[in-house]
Amino acid sequence: MSVVLSVPVGLIVGWLMTMNNPVIRLLTRIYLDFIRIMPQLALLFIAFYGFARAWNWNLDATGACVFVFVLWGGAELGDLVRGALESIPDAQYESAYVLGLGPWQTFTRVILPQALRRLLPASVNLATRIVKTTSLAVLLGVVEVIKVGQQIIDANRFQYPTGTLWIYGVIFFMYFIVCWPLSIVARRLEKRWSHD
Repeated sequence: MSVVLSVPVGLIVGWLMTMNNPVIRLLTRIYLDFIRIMPQLALLFIAFYGFARAWNWNLDATGACVFVFVLWGGAELGDLVRGALESIPDAQYESAYVLGLGPWQTFTRVILPQALRRLLPASVNLATRIVKTTSLAVLLGVVEVIKVGQQIIDANRFQYPTGTLWIYGVIFFMYFIVCWPLSIVARRLEKRWSHD
């Protein structure tokens, strides 16, 4: 859920970072720097124990985790989008205008497809980082895969004293099954786009 919601946030933030308005650029820079400087665990504690309690938000631990991971993923993806958009040479814009394309057509048909190709490997890496970092949710009491694994280990500690390895092995494969298809899709898209 955090990965999916981070995409629109990141696209908007990245687009805002490329604007010529100094106020907007400053605000997005502060947002990005704040998110990058603060560890994700500290952000989780601030969101759950700080903001939610201070302003009486009805935010449970799962909501706080999604909120923080979307803010983090959106900031990181925004910086990737900014870099991809700014890496497109000015000649591409000029060529599109010479061909009679308007600003919106130039962006959607010329600039965006090239930026997506440059953005893909780093964004897949970010998606897998978000998936793996969600394991921090256990520290707020969220019942996620590692918490369930710990509960299984605790319940069967005396019957199966060596079960810990097997439980964490299953958890490893669960994370692998989620992250591996992302890298396969990214590789296939890179190959397909390199032949276009």
